Amino acid sequence: MKAKTKILLLLMILSLLLTGCPEKRQLEKQGIINTRGIDITEENKVKANFAIFQFEEQAQEITKVVSGTGNTTTGAVNDANYESNFLLELGKIQLDLYGLEAAKHGIAPYLDMLNRNQNTPDRMYLAVSKTSAEEIIKMQDEDISMNIGQYLHEVIEESSTEEKHFPKITLQKFMRFYKDVGRDPILPIFEILDGMPKITSIGVFQDDKYVGQLSIHNRELFNFNFGRVKEEWIEVSVPSEPFKDDLEDGSSKDTDKLHASLNVLKNKSKIKLLNEDSLEFEHSIKLDVNLNDLTADGELNIEDLKVQKKFETELGKEIQRRYEKLLHDLQDLKSDPLGYGEIYRQNHRRKKLTAKEWRELFPDIVVNYNIEVSIIGHGETF
Repeated sequence: MKAKTKILLLLMILSLLLTGCPEKRQLEKQGIINTRGIDITEENKVKANFAIFQFEEQAQEITKVVSGTGNTTTGAVNDANYESNFLLELGKIQLDLYGLEAAKHGIAPYLDMLNRNQNTPDRMYLAVSKTSAEEIIKMQDEDISMNIGQYLHEVIEESSTEEKHFPKITLQKFMRFYKDVGRDPILPIFEILDGMPKITSIGVFQDDKYVGQLSIHNRELFNFNFGRVKEEWIEVSVPSEPFKDDLEDGSSKDTDKLHASLNVLKNKSKIKLLNEDSLEFEHSIKLDVNLNDLTADGELNIEDLKVQKKFETELGKEIQRRYEKLLHDLQDLKSDPLGYGEIYRQNHRRKKLTAKEWRELFPDIVVNYNIEVSIIGHGETF
């Protein structure tokens, strides 16, 4: 057993022992649910798969997956108890995974029990499976030496490090976005590639219902909008045409693009409602970046201030184009995870804005993007 897993188990045991409970239960008789996977059957029942920790002395494995079906999640838990000689406990769940069909139906009914449970961890994440939750929960690979739920949780954690940002969505954050008028949630989507579960796209929601997906490459745009980022990497390709007279010792005059790798050191995002009647917004984003790599068939003297300013302008134009495409895709889905509706609601004084009203207005909003990129340092160029 890996040291990390041992530490996790010890912490879980201690937390259980320290948690006040009116009924004393022996740890050896409990199955601690680490991850729950929710699917909808053809009979419109709830099928739940639970990745659990078991502490029975005779058990050969400390982890196990059990399944249950019912008209409700409670019924599914009770049914799963018949498959195990343990009493299943939801209190220490780390990940709630939803199959695609369940997510389309809406996930709010499954969250109420977890939201009301005071033992639900603050760092419990939500995610969607490209197919069924069962397919991912029941998979095991020689490269996955830990509980599958713990593995998926760590994939989300790893995807949210300084090098690989992804908006981590906890239960509390999802509930807040779901209930507030003017902002919709997003969730990471898992898919099995090369025998391993990986985050491959971004799930878009209307309230609590899944309505479509976006490319994972949009994660930087969400990150810049959600808050402050640190050490965020982004690749941007710009047209070479504006630099045809600045490139030296190469043939880039015949190459369409220059490819840059940027390290975003600082960001600031501000959304302003310009005209309530015409639904016009201004979205300003400032990025301080380090130019790490620049790939071109020829040398571009980025130390020349005129060249640098021109390059910053082209970077801003490309990122603006990405935001415009993202907005267009979101308007097609009638989902507003960027939060323009929040700004509209805060400035809409005539009457209280409803979710239905904003859903009808959102496809017609106009956003003027103002992207300002400042290169404050650069590395070697190629």
